[in-house]
Amino acid sequence: MSEQTPEFSRQNLDDYVSGKLNAASSRRVETYLADNPEIAMQVRQDQAVRQRLCEMFAPVLSEPIPERLLDILTSVRSRRFRSGTP
Repeated sequence: MSEQTPEFSRQNLDDYVSGKLNAASSRRVETYLADNPEIAMQVRQDQAVRQRLCEMFAPVLSEPIPERLLDILTSVRSRRFRSGTP
């Protein structure tokens, strides 16, 4: 690892895998990964797992939310509103 390349926490790497980082932060992580092949391999594995999970659950996530669950959500929100809880 070079002196200029910062150490990244697991959370930073998870955010990179999840696509939560802005372009500048992503570039810094990519520079770090280029200098750290073992960690880069772990990140690629994490990306592969994330991709597979997204593919597996995409059909479920595209289904409409069941009416009974929407009713529960509406009820909870109504109770919170009446009690002043955000």
